[in-house]
Amino acid sequence: MAEKTYKAAIIGCGNIASLYDTQDSGQVSTHAGAYTSHPRFSLVSACDIDSKRLSDFGKRWNVSALYKDMEKMLSEMRPEVVSICTPTQLHYDHLLVAVKYVPKAIICEKPLSTDPVQARYIVETCEKKSIPLFVNYVRRWSGPIHRLKDEIASGRFGKPVRVVGAYSKGLFHTGSHMIDMLDYFFGKPRFKRLISEKNFPFNGDASPSFSIEYEKGPEACLFSYDFKNFETFQADLIFERSMVRIEDFARKITYYSISGDKSICPAQTIEGMDNFFTNMLDNVVGAIENGKKPECGGREALETIVLCDQIKHAL
Repeated sequence: MAEKTYKAAIIGCGNIASLYDTQDSGQVSTHAGAYTSHPRFSLVSACDIDSKRLSDFGKRWNVSALYKDMEKMLSEMRPEVVSICTPTQLHYDHLLVAVKYVPKAIICEKPLSTDPVQARYIVETCEKKSIPLFVNYVRRWSGPIHRLKDEIASGRFGKPVRVVGAYSKGLFHTGSHMIDMLDYFFGKPRFKRLISEKNFPFNGDASPSFSIEYEKGPEACLFSYDFKNFETFQADLIFERSMVRIEDFARKITYYSISGDKSICPAQTIEGMDNFFTNMLDNVVGAIENGKKPECGGREALETIVLCDQIKHAL
């Protein structure tokens, strides 16, 4: 018997929905690219208020059911999986509409919202309606990040001592990615303190330097940089017996060894993120058919939003 194919729809036809996939990207980097390349999904419709962007999307991905009204699209097309790829400030309203139609799964770009109350309401509503909610903190579906998590848990590197990281382009926009990745490794953190009063806002999103602490893990000191100079996302994970450096937005992971004179030197470098979008859609299928837990679901995303909100209000 042939495996079922799930009908998918995308709300918002911008970068992460479509435009990040280029001939030079080397891997699937968008929702449209993932749906059209995955054998278990069929991209049947899309919605955007920008007529040209919508038309360009339809031509590129061979989608004819194009809408400027989200509710009309959901009502007429009845997609089984819905991707919310609109700007953050629109997520809450669009998620409210999507849950009304009770799709089999919803994928939302991060963050769910910058308001913890809104985010909590969405998470609880999806739980009540038994809708698996996925939040696209992409590193949770990266094979190299998975392996690193398992290695940390195995005790290979010894006890975690400290994390020193750097990010740019906003606490909610990019800093939340860093927090979520570290939560994946070390568990739930608490906000400790601001490190500096310097702040580099990105589209109204504050970018403070701050420290968070894990109950059974390290303190993480995360420094912000002015995105006008350069963009960055990197972290040094320091352990008793080793160090691991994550850089280039987690596209590169370098393992360090300790020599006889206690200096560290690179021992192995792994590059790439191992088809994270495809892995996420595999996770979606597992959630629909077998009740598999999302690698990053609503509850995990909510915890990140609550922590970001605490940091923001400390400024």
